[in-house]
Amino acid sequence: MKPVKVALALGALLAAAALAVVFVTTLGRDPASCALERLASARGWRFEEIIDFGDVKVLVVGNVSLATQELLTSITAWRAAAAENRIVYSNATHSMVLVEGGWVSRRGGWRLEDTVLYRLLLLARDSPERSAHALGDTRVVEFRGPCRSLCLSLFSELRSLAQSSAPEPESYSGRFIASGCTPLELTVDFESNGSVAKLSYKVTSFDVPVSVKP
Repeated sequence: MKPVKVALALGALLAAAALAVVFVTTLGRDPASCALERLASARGWRFEEIIDFGDVKVLVVGNVSLATQELLTSITAWRAAAAENRIVYSNATHSMVLVEGGWVSRRGGWRLEDTVLYRLLLLARDSPERSAHALGDTRVVEFRGPCRSLCLSLFSELRSLAQSSAPEPESYSGRFIASGCTPLELTVDFESNGSVAKLSYKVTSFDVPVSVKP
């Protein structure tokens, strides 16, 4: 390799190392890694989630109890001028959907690793491009990357929930806000050929006893 190319390669490595050092020294521990550990030991949380695919917009309000492994969500979808409402209850072994005043049982329960919050934190932690800064008492992580397995599986689940016809994204960009190790808010733009599907996930209370009953 020519001396000039060697110098350029070393310069790129040093620049990457410098960015990594800045990330660690300015914020201490990686906020996303810290939040994932905190999430695993939390009693539960409440959240509000808004998904905008363009052809349909969805509001999800939910309670998650890790202590009892129960989850209850209220889902409202707006398509044109019409609104559809559903309530979903899940525990470790099965799920139920409230349809026309009656509960319909479905197979399959859930684990922490299945939740949207957990997967969003993974996306924030593992993205190839990240930057971080402090904002008052909170820490902010900006992240982006090509939409591969984790991104695609998350998008596909959200699209199925919304019953949208939005195209699969090619890339994504997002923002994660935390207070210490407590997750506060995550936003993600799923980008595809000029179209953007937007996700906003807000944790309204965290590590609290949550009552979840269908």
